[in-house]
Amino acid sequence: MQSYGEEGEGFLATYQDEYLTAEKREVVQVLGFDPTAITREQFHQATELADLIWEDPALQADLRRFVKDYVKAQHPIEITEFAGAAAFEVLFTVVLVAITAGTGLGVSLAAQTRHLARFRRVGELLVEFGEQVKKARSLKRHGRSEKPAPDFADFEVLEEADAPKPVEPASTSDKPKSKGKTDFSQRKGIPPASLDDAVERLNSMKKEIARNGYQPKYSDAELKAMVEAGDVSKERYQVRFMESRYLTFNGGPGLLGAPMRGVSGSGAKYWSTSFDQLEDADTDVRVISEKLGLDYDPKNKYALIVIDAEKAAPLTGVKSVPATFDNVSEFANMELPDKFPKEFTDAAMTPEFQDLYTRHYQAAVDGGFLKNSWSTDTKRFGEYLDTTDLSLEDMELLKQRMEMQSKVGNNQYYEGNGLTRDNIAESDNNFGAVETLNFERKPVNLQQLEEAGAITYVSKGL
Repeated sequence: MQSYGEEGEGFLATYQDEYLTAEKREVVQVLGFDPTAITREQFHQATELADLIWEDPALQADLRRFVKDYVKAQHPIEITEFAGAAAFEVLFTVVLVAITAGTGLGVSLAAQTRHLARFRRVGELLVEFGEQVKKARSLKRHGRSEKPAPDFADFEVLEEADAPKPVEPASTSDKPKSKGKTDFSQRKGIPPASLDDAVERLNSMKKEIARNGYQPKYSDAELKAMVEAGDVSKERYQVRFMESRYLTFNGGPGLLGAPMRGVSGSGAKYWSTSFDQLEDADTDVRVISEKLGLDYDPKNKYALIVIDAEKAAPLTGVKSVPATFDNVSEFANMELPDKFPKEFTDAAMTPEFQDLYTRHYQAAVDGGFLKNSWSTDTKRFGEYLDTTDLSLEDMELLKQRMEMQSKVGNNQYYEGNGLTRDNIAESDNNFGAVETLNFERKPVNLQQLEEAGAITYVSKGL
């Protein structure tokens, strides 16, 4: 095992000089970090944590694979020059970036922002892992009971090479398997080959959940990094989950969402996530509902639809945005400017006001003013608000916020950070999936989309 911690302060200078050579300068720039700007304290903290992290064999293998894949995809450097010892060097540098918060970041690296966000997130995860290992060892030395050592066997970096990995076919064996952690390494970020393949992959998760229980495919940290990247809304295969009664409309085929007329067109408005985000939920209605932050009602029937966005977009003229406060505000300002101008969204689309709306919405439901958690009855909501000591200004803002829920769909559970709330009891996550707001600016019904091969039904009545 390599260890930079054993070399003393002399190695700090060596490391600084070596990492500024021509070949490795590109890697330093991608990481957004100038190694000559670090302090000795930061250096020693990084070496200690890097040594601890490197001792995990599964993580070490993943780091070696990452270095090969990343260099192959991004740099004209021979793989043989960079695949062995460099894995530890990259680990060490990524940890340093996290510890120093990118000290020495230059203006010239502005073009690398997309990479920086991902690498820093990986660094934060690695530092957290190293600290847990250190804490566990300290507890063990003092004879105290402890939880099992953290397992990083399923660690996946957030920016590997773009070449697709083969998806392992679902096992057809009925032999009982030992219960363990679901392996998503061959599923993360790997799109289905087709709509039919998407259905098969969702159904294959039944066995995984039955054997191991529900386990989230992505951690909270990974989900947050995906929001920052903004790529989920651009994935080809999206998933729409809705009540089955919306499959028809006025006796004919329904739409993917509620009808909406905006400045740029008229069609369906709906919220969705990608196939990649929802694959771990299988076709379990309760799990899907709770992963998307929704109230599960066993009396309802639900439809699960997979959308091929490449085929659907030319037909629908869909506009999709990541569901953050800023993006949804801008969407409302542009498409419904008379109802939701910027002055309104600046006041209402904040974490603080969302908390206020959530509290009073729930109080109105609990008090019998609203008949259920889907209601957007502003008159009854106003009657509830009259019983509070809120100012008239706040009451009007809250009623307008309910109108926004009715038109745009950001309900009382809306997080505003681009993620849904994770309500699954078996999950350790706070967040469930990256969500997207979609507006189809052409009226195209479900039958037309199905005939065009743009959608397929996993089920019409879950």
